[in-house]
Amino acid sequence: MNITLMLNKRIALFFSLLVLNGILCGEMIEPTSEGIQKICSKDKVTLEDIKTMNDAGVTDDKIISLIKSTQSIYYLTPADIEDLKKAGVSKRVIDYMQQTPQNTLRKTPS
Repeated sequence: MNITLMLNKRIALFFSLLVLNGILCGEMIEPTSEGIQKICSKDKVTLEDIKTMNDAGVTDDKIISLIKSTQSIYYLTPADIEDLKKAGVSKRVIDYMQQTPQNTLRKTPS
């Protein structure tokens, strides 16, 4: 990998980490990154958002809290799960994502 590209990725990751470390969207320190603002302004959190937050060092608890607060639902395929694992997303976050359809059903009034 080109050294400049690697350095640019690390710098971007560092700044993302600084911003993301203090968020649960409503508690954002300074929304300096357009990418982070987009994640927090979305109705739902995508798989790419999960990987981005994981890469930036956001804790499992914060990722799961964001999934909960946006009421995101995931129907993960085996390929999705493998992709998340390769991206370094924890088993705890993946397990929570897999439970989202059932969690939503439990909250629906009968």
